[in-house]
Amino acid sequence: MGKIAFGLGVVASVVVGILASGRLIHRDYSGSIVNKLGNHPCPTFWVSWDKPPDLVPPGTLTCGCPEQAKAEAGGTPIHPPKEMHDAAGPMDGLTLSYTEFTSFGGTKHVGASYVLRRGNDSQTFVVSPPFGPYSAFAMAAATPFVLGIVVAIVLGLIPKKKGAAD
Repeated sequence: MGKIAFGLGVVASVVVGILASGRLIHRDYSGSIVNKLGNHPCPTFWVSWDKPPDLVPPGTLTCGCPEQAKAEAGGTPIHPPKEMHDAAGPMDGLTLSYTEFTSFGGTKHVGASYVLRRGNDSQTFVVSPPFGPYSAFAMAAATPFVLGIVVAIVLGLIPKKKGAAD
């Protein structure tokens, strides 16, 4: 019985991993900063993207200002962290990495980081580490496996009946 519980845990873990992989999203977007200062009061870049982003971290394209930034100088406005805004300059390369996992319970785990490139130098700014989405995915996939092991151990501890007719 214990071996069957263990085997079922392995199979269930593979099935849950395959189902959960559809909930794990990772995107990388590259572009160039075309304008840094612009006519907006909060930290804003105007970026010319190689491919426009379809998924971005919350607060990247909008800010808390009453008037939102408008496209100018051929770029789309984004709102990076202040320390990144201070370190960047026009014509710097920019890569946005975004990772998202939505658990089966509906909880959304997000990881986002930016990389600034100027010549051969690069600087990484982590807004939220990708550990959250990837660890939530791993936990979702591993849970049936762990439960299979626990059930196998419990079934192995149950004493067998002696003298039972086969």
